[in-house]
Amino acid sequence: RYTVLKDGDADLICASGVNGWAPTMGILEFEEWGPQPIYIVWQGSVLATGLAVRGDSDIYTGADLPGRTISNVPGMPSINLGRDHHLRTLGLTADDMVLVDFPSYPSVMEGIKLGTVEVIGAVSCTSSGMYDVASAPCGLRWIEMPHDNEEAWTAASKIAPYVPNVVTKAAGIDPETDEPKELAGILNNTYCYGTELVSEELAYQWAKTIHTRLEDYQDRHPSLPGFTLEQALSFKYSPYPYHPGTIKYFKEIGAWTDQHQEWQDRILTEMEERLAS
Repeated sequence: RYTVLKDGDADLICASGVNGWAPTMGILEFEEWGPQPIYIVWQGSVLATGLAVRGDSDIYTGADLPGRTISNVPGMPSINLGRDHHLRTLGLTADDMVLVDFPSYPSVMEGIKLGTVEVIGAVSCTSSGMYDVASAPCGLRWIEMPHDNEEAWTAASKIAPYVPNVVTKAAGIDPETDEPKELAGILNNTYCYGTELVSEELAYQWAKTIHTRLEDYQDRHPSLPGFTLEQALSFKYSPYPYHPGTIKYFKEIGAWTDQHQEWQDRILTEMEERLAS
């Protein structure tokens, strides 16, 4: 996806906030490329994610985690980034755990059912695989990541750009009987490559259309109702600057604040330093 952006074969792509992290930072499979100028044109709904254990486990909080086994997928480093982020919000790292290697993500979910691993980093709290775990005899429990620990969340954002997410319905979370859980989330973003390949007018029109026509298309996919203006303006823990065309639209409707501009200036400076390194 990022190759077609860089080559100019596509103007925009839609991908998760974590998916854009590797090219932005020039890490993992993008190490040979180095850091890339990835901008946000819009950001939308949040996909719930977190750390899960069996429902019959004696692990209840982050304090119970040190020394326990946790999933590791050597062939999918982006999954491990999520795991490491979630551990960091609890003041832990992978070094505090015992890593158990799996060949794929589906095998991770099978592993927790079979008891070959105690803790897993779940890509999505609402995937069919996690519902399968929740319906198994072992059941499913989520380890909460307290949202009031801003220092830990800020440190975790340097590992990967997840955001705090209060989850009311997911595998193992019944909205009628269970309390909401403080977990993490991945933002679904619309990206572009730099500001030269995508004009200010294109980004402006894209942002305006998503905002003003949301009611017309939000029923076409479960994630689309989350593509709101409020979500698009939520910049906390994000490493991506907004495209100037998007900013133009935000200013036009009076939604762009001094806080947004301060954040934009800082993120652009960080990007320029990465690109120059």
